[in-house]
Amino acid sequence: MNPPNDRRPLGATRVVQGDNFSIDLGPTGIVECVVWKRPDLSWADGARYAALMADSLVALARGEGLAFVVDLSEAPPLFGPRTEEALARAFAAVEAAQKPLAVVIGSVGMQKLQLERVLREQAPERSRTFAALAAARTWARVEARKPDPEPTSGPRSRR
Repeated sequence: MNPPNDRRPLGATRVVQGDNFSIDLGPTGIVECVVWKRPDLSWADGARYAALMADSLVALARGEGLAFVVDLSEAPPLFGPRTEEALARAFAAVEAAQKPLAVVIGSVGMQKLQLERVLREQAPERSRTFAALAAARTWARVEARKPDPEPTSGPRSRR
């Protein structure tokens, strides 16, 4: 099933699609993942798709992805433990690859708190949250052009 509003970036190639997410790779190396609500999916199916999504994002972080935009603005307002674990694994892989990660968060306060905690724990150096997809895409494009950051000896505070 296609996303409710297929906002695939111009020239992007669909890498993988599940029943509630899609991942595209743009011609400039920007990976865009969109997750949407599917009330008819069980929690178990949602967790299974989250694991597939995470596997794909991990592979792209280790490969051709230069920056990542994860749009969770249309995702369920709360994630179960297996889905949260899958997101954490994907975010940690992007951080380990020292690639920028822009996460678009919906308007539900609990989702924002949950995702900001996961990002603080898994991707404290290279991630940022956004309320709008356009701003996230712009930030990811700019960050992807920057040279790789110098390794740090310890954690730094987020900008």
